[in-house]
Amino acid sequence: CYLILDALQWIHGAKAYAFQKETYQKIAKNAARFWLIGLTFSLISGAYKSYHLLQRNKHAKAPRATAEKEAERRVELHQIAAETKAVRLQMLQDLCDWLNPGTSTGWLNLNDGVIGLAGGLLGTAGFLGGLTVTPKDCRAPADYSGTLAIRWGYPDPDPVTIRSLSG
Repeated sequence: CYLILDALQWIHGAKAYAFQKETYQKIAKNAARFWLIGLTFSLISGAYKSYHLLQRNKHAKAPRATAEKEAERRVELHQIAAETKAVRLQMLQDLCDWLNPGTSTGWLNLNDGVIGLAGGLLGTAGFLGGLTVTPKDCRAPADYSGTLAIRWGYPDPDPVTIRSLSG
C-alpha cells in the first residue's frame, strides 16, 4: 500500500495529475502511516536479531577443545560482530527515518530542522557503514611513507579501493 500511495504522491508532485487538496492530504497521511508501520516492524525485527546475535555470541565465547574448533569459533565471533554492526546500523537508520513519518502522522511534533539533522545523520551513517579501513589495506608503495586505503563495500569480503590517502 505504501508504494502505491507514494507513487500517487509522486504523480501529484510531478504535476502529471493534480489531486484535490483534501484527497492529497489523505494520500500523504496514509502513506506516512504505512511507512511508519514498515519502519516500526523493521525496528522490532532489528531488536529480535540483536537478541539472537547476543545469544549466539554468548555460546561462541566458550573455548573449544581442539585447535580446529577454536579457529571455527574465532571465525564465528568475527561473523557475529559483523552481523551485529550491520543490524545496529540498520536500526539507527530506521530510527532516524522514523522521525519523518512520525511527524507527518502527528505522533511527534518536530520541526524541519530536527528532521533535516536526522536525514543528515541517516546519510552519513549509510555512507560510513560502507567504508572499512583495515590494517592489511595499509601497504605503502615504495615511494610513499604510509598509505591508508579507504575502501567501499562492507560487508563484501573483497571491497574495491576507491581512494588512497598519503600520510
